Amino acid sequence: MTFEAAARRALARKGNSAKGKTLYKAQSCNACNTDADGQALKGPHMVDIGNRYSATELVESILKPSAKIAQGFETYLFEMADARG
Repeated sequence: MTFEAAARRALARKGNSAKGKTLYKAQSCNACNTDADGQALKGPHMVDIGNRYSATELVESILKPSAKIAQGFETYLFEMADARG
């Protein structure tokens, strides 16, 4: 299925927070994202994510998680002059 078709389907449905939480854990999203107040920051804070991003932006982030990286969470790879990476 194309991204566009999947996004249209997702946006046409009403959200279900219980199913979303189950899927979030099953897909190990909590390995890279902070999902509760008081946790050590390991990635974007998800607690109030629905207040900061539109449904369209959230669907894109779920379907294409590396398309946009939240400010401050960029990854850098440095290659040394002797080709060590």
